[in-house]
Amino acid sequence: MSIDSGLEQRQYSTRTRWLSYASLLFAMLILLWSCHEVQQSTSVTFDETFYLNCGLRSVASGMVDPMLPAEGVAPLPVILTYVPGLIFQPHDYRPEVWYGQPTDKDLIHWPRRLNTILIGWPLLVLVFAWLFRERGPWIASCGVLLTALSPTINAHAALATTDVGFAVFALLAIFSLAHYLKSPTWGRFLILAVAVSACLSAKYSGVFILPVIGLMFFQQSIQRRPESTTESLESTSVVRQETLFSQCLRGLKGSIPRYLLLLAIILPLWWAMHGFTFSGPLKNVPLAETPNDSPWVEILGRGPWADWFMDQAHRHWKRPSPVGGVLFQYLHNKGGHFSFLMGRTSLTGWRIYFPCTLAFKSTPAELILGLGLVLFSLAALRHPVRAWKNAGVDRQCLMLSLFVICGLLLSARINIGHRYILILYPILLLLGLDAYGRIAESLWKRGVHFTLLAIPLVLLIGSQLYSHEAIRPHYLSYFNQLSGGPKNGWKLLVDSNIDWGQDLPALRGELERLKPAKPAIQYFGTAIPSAYGVPGDLTTALTSAPEDYDLLAISVTHLQGLYLPGNDPYWAFREWEPDGRIGYSIFLYRLDTPERKAAFRKAINVMNTARQRSK
Repeated sequence: MSIDSGLEQRQYSTRTRWLSYASLLFAMLILLWSCHEVQQSTSVTFDETFYLNCGLRSVASGMVDPMLPAEGVAPLPVILTYVPGLIFQPHDYRPEVWYGQPTDKDLIHWPRRLNTILIGWPLLVLVFAWLFRERGPWIASCGVLLTALSPTINAHAALATTDVGFAVFALLAIFSLAHYLKSPTWGRFLILAVAVSACLSAKYSGVFILPVIGLMFFQQSIQRRPESTTESLESTSVVRQETLFSQCLRGLKGSIPRYLLLLAIILPLWWAMHGFTFSGPLKNVPLAETPNDSPWVEILGRGPWADWFMDQAHRHWKRPSPVGGVLFQYLHNKGGHFSFLMGRTSLTGWRIYFPCTLAFKSTPAELILGLGLVLFSLAALRHPVRAWKNAGVDRQCLMLSLFVICGLLLSARINIGHRYILILYPILLLLGLDAYGRIAESLWKRGVHFTLLAIPLVLLIGSQLYSHEAIRPHYLSYFNQLSGGPKNGWKLLVDSNIDWGQDLPALRGELERLKPAKPAIQYFGTAIPSAYGVPGDLTTALTSAPEDYDLLAISVTHLQGLYLPGNDPYWAFREWEPDGRIGYSIFLYRLDTPERKAAFRKAINVMNTARQRSK
């Protein structure tokens, strides 16, 4: 029973249901309009250039572009948004996938719209449907509105990227697992296999679902064990330990065959969602060039048989695209990636990185729900076994997924974006509102009026609406006021957290207003500024001496020294207050003093020298 039963369900259920359906429709319209504003005001972002080029290559070749998994990108969101969005465009096979073209600003429109409709809307439906079933229409309405007003969801539903797509397919996999465990049938088993394959094909970090499935299968096998009737209360501890061992053994026997069968179905489905493509030889480098620290040598060792196997793997055996994608991500994570956090840079990241991004970029409403869920969980730890059993399969799958994902995030060495934790938001929202629903139901049974119970939900929606409107339409650059707000966000995080190359249209408008004689542009992105009418010279192609420029437009990612040759070439500019801000991702500095001209000249010289040395 949900708290909605307190509203004389027979009399009001139809009206209440229709009101909740109206809230879902309203939330979908909010998301559509918010995303439309973003799409009209932003340039092609860094990753969108890659997806767009691979989408064009896929359309031109008639197959999933192997470059997607070769670069560690699972292709399903690209197939859903870019292929239909580009199918009627000229078939342009682009050899360079990371370089933008002048036509990109027009080509990106349909993939972005399809991402909002085919990916963003289903996310709202999933959140609404689960809460409606578990907690009733009022909490479902609250949940879907909180999701539609979330700056994080708005930012990535508006862009044709893969992060919201992963959240959708991950939720589908989690829900399919719970659906199967409630009533194991072959039909539900096949649905689970398809959902997991889609999750893995949406992002390779979807592997989180595999240990979740294994643990839930094991738990179900343990719970269905035959009860022993011969053991007395006076059994010795040895017998009890043996009994526990036998229970675990029974659980393994019951879960492993089922798990292996599921994997046997998933693997070909996973490959099918990659178009049965290959991404190169199974082993990249020849045997003679294989270092001793190679994963191949670590696994196979050295010797005649191992050498023969590695030689065949390089010369004759091809690598299925999913294998290549997972291998790329493994090696990428092992090697690390340059990242920035609160003034520091690192190649291997920090364990606190993702907790910090969650704290900095979550809205107050999202933080309150998360904190409430933590307190609710701590209270349940007084009787953990009973609380876990009473949670039910749906919540167990969600909570276990949350724990596994958090574990993977804390161990990740690639710390470049808040978007990597986007999947946490719908999970936290579902569990947080579900926990509130349980508390509210208990209070209602004790005589608390429904209006009082609804006030916190109204306040949450109001707070989320304020956060949404305060940053609109710069959702990607959202930082809550506890962290200093978006104006100071560049001091905490850069890259796709605030600056993904999205503000070229606004830069053009500001430069047209200021009319500088000769602007220089230090731009972090793959879009072409001139395609958006931005005047000026890129610092990689200056047409005059550095002293001739009177204005510098610099992306905050480069201002913090990331992804530039040389050692933090623009450090001096961080000491000066910018003369203008484009959104929150580009700063303007007038080069009107000897100190600033000298700092700009030194930065250019440092970068040019570093480029020459790297050749």
